[in-house]
Amino acid sequence: MADASPDLARAWHRAVAGVRPELSGPAFDLWIGDVSPLGCRNGVVQVAVPNPLVQELMVRRWAGSLRRALSEAVGEPLELEFQVATPAPNQTAPPPRAPEALLVDEDTPRDADFASPPLNGRFTFESFVIGPSNRFPQAAAEAVAKNPGGNYNPLFLYGGVGLGKTHLMQAIGHKVAERHPELKVVYVSGETFLYHFVSAIREDRTGEFRRRYRSVDVWLVDDFQFIASRERTRTEAEFFHTFNALYETNKQIVVTSDRPPKELLIDDRLRSRFECGLVTDIKPPDVETRLAILQNRCSEDRLRVPDEVLMYVAQVARESIRVLEGALVKLVASASLMQAEVTLDLARECLKDYSLGDRHLDISTDSIQQAVTRHYGLDGGAITSKSRRAEVALARQVAMYLSREIVKCSFAEIGEQFGRDHSTVIHACTKIADLLAAGDPDVSAAVSSITERIRLAETS
Repeated sequence: MADASPDLARAWHRAVAGVRPELSGPAFDLWIGDVSPLGCRNGVVQVAVPNPLVQELMVRRWAGSLRRALSEAVGEPLELEFQVATPAPNQTAPPPRAPEALLVDEDTPRDADFASPPLNGRFTFESFVIGPSNRFPQAAAEAVAKNPGGNYNPLFLYGGVGLGKTHLMQAIGHKVAERHPELKVVYVSGETFLYHFVSAIREDRTGEFRRRYRSVDVWLVDDFQFIASRERTRTEAEFFHTFNALYETNKQIVVTSDRPPKELLIDDRLRSRFECGLVTDIKPPDVETRLAILQNRCSEDRLRVPDEVLMYVAQVARESIRVLEGALVKLVASASLMQAEVTLDLARECLKDYSLGDRHLDISTDSIQQAVTRHYGLDGGAITSKSRRAEVALARQVAMYLSREIVKCSFAEIGEQFGRDHSTVIHACTKIADLLAAGDPDVSAAVSSITERIRLAETS
């Protein structure tokens, strides 16, 4: 196929610039410069990527946003097809280009390229508010900090977004550094680990990468689910070998994820490594704990908010600690900008979206099944039946996906509701998520319509 036209190339650059604020991150910044359009045929833009790893990242994480941005830049709907570029016959592939983020002076230690970010000074055990939902994981984290490499190794913490997993993990790091300054503590997110690994491959520096990660005494890995994938990748394999090297030398490993090991799409050997230690979840805090968190935040930031207002905030902002603190910040900022007192009436007006949006917590898998059945025009009970008809299978997968996203059920719980095992549910949720990320118009419209219908029914 001929090279991309100047117009297509310009549209691609506009699209990348448009999505960069949304997608920018270590992996995206590292690889996007080596991704370019080859040409367009029948509304499908062929896009060259340097290797299969980038192809997988593009399809799984960034394709939907890039497709929408490029379609908008061109002025017509387009699809994207990512192809691994190969050198033309008798042509040598150009040497790998070092990204700007990795360009350092000759005097700068090369090991700094694989350095971990500093720990957040606010994330300590002293600032962590304990309640029934997190008492056990907090105690486990303290035990690990007192005796790294002891009984709870590895420690695997899982739970929803904004519930305090990162706080506990970094609190371990702070306490170990305080009690055992001779130990080397490394904190890294799943995305940063991927970034470091692909950088090492790209620059032929895997030896340095391995020396860096395998000389650690306490390894803190946040958001591991970023590394997990449907197909085993080199990154997951490298993580497995790094994990083994540290575990066999009695080094402490702490991992956080948004779901337990049994629900992650990972190699069975790695899953068994996680499960040989202590696996514990952090649940959403109850109203008393949420109130204590707000009071603690007000004390730290010297905010004057009446107790009745704090109680109201604790009652309406239930989803996570992050949402809870965001609601408080919004309320205080609104009072400051309006030069008004922080009152219960102001809180009700300022946070009305929180109280309405929180009603979805009352939605059940039954109501989701009914809404999906009506949307697809199926007979009652079809999506829980053994039918494998294409339209029934798709409806069933959409219902499973919505049960996960809206009701926040575990894969095992969803499986019980649909008469399937948890691996079938994982496959269904992954498939719908991939179709949504790729911008599938039918699935996107169905999910939006069903979600809106469910929430309207709950708020009526």
